[in-house]
Amino acid sequence: MIIYIVSILMLGFALYQAIDGYKTNPAILKVAYLSRPKDYFYALLLILAVIVLFIVFSSLGLNRILYISIPQLIGEFIRFAGLIEPVKATTEAQSAGNGSNAFFAFFFTGNFIFILLAVGVMVFCLPFLAYAEELIYRSYVFSLKERIISSLKFGFMHMLVGVPLIAALVLCVFGFTLSIIYLKIYDREVEKIGEPEDFFEALDNCNQHAIYAVTSIHFKYNFILLSVVSLVFLST
Repeated sequence: MIIYIVSILMLGFALYQAIDGYKTNPAILKVAYLSRPKDYFYALLLILAVIVLFIVFSSLGLNRILYISIPQLIGEFIRFAGLIEPVKATTEAQSAGNGSNAFFAFFFTGNFIFILLAVGVMVFCLPFLAYAEELIYRSYVFSLKERIISSLKFGFMHMLVGVPLIAALVLCVFGFTLSIIYLKIYDREVEKIGEPEDFFEALDNCNQHAIYAVTSIHFKYNFILLSVVSLVFLST
C-alpha cells in the first residue's frame, strides 16, 4: 500500500514539474518525440546492451546483494528493530523489493483505468524528466573523472525511487554512455562555431545542442521501455 501511495505522489510531482517545464520550454516535446528519429534505433541498441549487462551481473551469483533496494532495506530495518509485527514487516519488505521503481509501481495495482491514466501522465512527463536529468548530470561535464562521478550519481540516484542495486549499476553504465555521446556532439558543435561575436553564448548553444541530443536518446530509451511494459500489463 505504501509503495502505491508513494507512486501516486511521485507521479503528481512529476506532472507538476513537467507542466512547469512545458511552460518554460515546450520545444522539449518536439525534441523528444519528433526530432532525431534515428535515436529510436540507438535507444533500442542501448536497451539490448542493458539486457546484456543485466545477464552479466546476474551471472555473478550475487543476487541477494544485487537485487536489494532501499524500500527493502527499510522493511528489513523495521523487521529487525521490532517496530511492527515481524511477519507483516517481512512481507512489506519483500513487496517493496519486488515493487521496484516507485514510478512504475502503479503497474502492479491491476486497475486498468489507473494504469492507463498513469501511463498517459508518464508519456507527457518523460521528455521533461529526461531533459532535467541531462542538464544535471551531463551539462558541461567534460573530464573523465567528472563524467565517472556524475554517472555514478545518476545511477545510484535512481535507488531513491526504489530500483534495486543491479539496476542502479546498469544505469551508471547507461549514464556514462550518454556522457560520451554528449561530449562527442559538444566537441563537434564547438568545431563549427569559428569566431563568433559572443564566444560564451556560442558555447552555451553548443551545450544546448548536445543536451538536446542526449535528451532525445534518453527519452526514447525510457519511452520504449514504458511502451513495452504498458503493453504487457494492459494485455493481461
